[in-house]
Amino acid sequence: MLNLKLISLIFILAVFINSIIIYELIHLDSTSYFNKFELGFWAIPIFSSDLFLLGVGILYHKQRLPQILNKFIIFIFKFEISKKIALITIIIILSFYVVLNLNGLQQQETFIDTPLGLEAAKNWQLQLSQWVIGANLKYFFLHYSFYIFHNFRIIPFLASMSIAILTYLITADISKKRFAGIIAMVSLLQSPLFFKYASTATYENFWILFYILSLYLIHRWYLSSFAYVLSLMSKGLTTIYFPMSLFFVLRSDSTKKNKIMNLIIYAMIIAYIMISFFTNNLQPYIPGDNVFHEKEFWTGFSATESFLKSDGLILILLLPVVFGLIMTVGKGVKQADSIMILITGILMTPPLLAGFSTITNGDYRMIPLVVFFAIGLGTIFSSKNNAIVQSKKIGLGSYCVFALTTTILILVMTDVIFPHLVHRYYLAFL
Repeated sequence: MLNLKLISLIFILAVFINSIIIYELIHLDSTSYFNKFELGFWAIPIFSSDLFLLGVGILYHKQRLPQILNKFIIFIFKFEISKKIALITIIIILSFYVVLNLNGLQQQETFIDTPLGLEAAKNWQLQLSQWVIGANLKYFFLHYSFYIFHNFRIIPFLASMSIAILTYLITADISKKRFAGIIAMVSLLQSPLFFKYASTATYENFWILFYILSLYLIHRWYLSSFAYVLSLMSKGLTTIYFPMSLFFVLRSDSTKKNKIMNLIIYAMIIAYIMISFFTNNLQPYIPGDNVFHEKEFWTGFSATESFLKSDGLILILLLPVVFGLIMTVGKGVKQADSIMILITGILMTPPLLAGFSTITNGDYRMIPLVVFFAIGLGTIFSSKNNAIVQSKKIGLGSYCVFALTTTILILVMTDVIFPHLVHRYYLAFL
């Protein structure tokens, strides 16, 4: 059963921990031309919407809502669509999205990295010795996109559409509801950040596609970890996603054989990465000075405010979605806490990159957060009356995951609410 008192205690503890962290961060830079406690653009919308939604959620759980509102919420959670309707809806949504991107597919990109990146893709040649962690698979797809379609952006756009389809599939699979999958897909496609990079060749989404595919295949195929290998070959960043994948495997509904095989292969992958790291073979992909930059690490959390400033839906609903996910765990949806771990991992990416390397922190690196937010939003619409989803007691592990996610999220949202609170050292890495 759901323990609201324990959830409230965890939330208060997370606020207390973040108060201490923020107090220390303020003193990292004593000089400022701004009022440190000046509210940001999203402060009022976040406060008002979060308090309203969390209040409605608590009242609904306590059965204190007006009857008409209570019936409406129950209807939404019970509502489901047939496979045929779901397929038609997906086709309509994707068709509309393709129309919106038609003009962009014909335009030239103007990113700083575009000339070098496209030149490397045009001159790409098969060299098996270079198929390691990096961007070789990216250049393979870009090369053939230009060779087949005379346009670098076609295959990257198809990859983005595939991400939308996978978002639907993995959400429907976790929640056991097709309607939840539609909600997740719409949430993803409405994102301005996802739209910005949906058809770009310079900052394509191949690495995200293969990583999401590896998660989707975990309980379907004992070799699903090979999709994770493809993500590594598209972008070395997914190296730090390894703990998230490991947690997803352990919490999956796959057979014992599938779990063991996946864990063995993941262990081999991480062993290869560690050996390559200590032998300096990964130096071209993970540049740095082997020094931990404390200021850059802590203030790297402020990247969310800059990178998602146009993604209002995520900024407003991210905290309520996390609360909704812990409630969904109480319905028996084990993978709900896996989604919280995925969200936490992506929020930790900018601080880790800023603190341990000199890799740039671009906003396109937050696209996985958009995907996992969409999956989380859809997952909370799992029905209590579903025969597969039964009410159960939330375990200590899930509460620990919720505590970790809430702590990180409050730290991130504090900088969104007070954008001048700390000096943004991470900007030196942009």
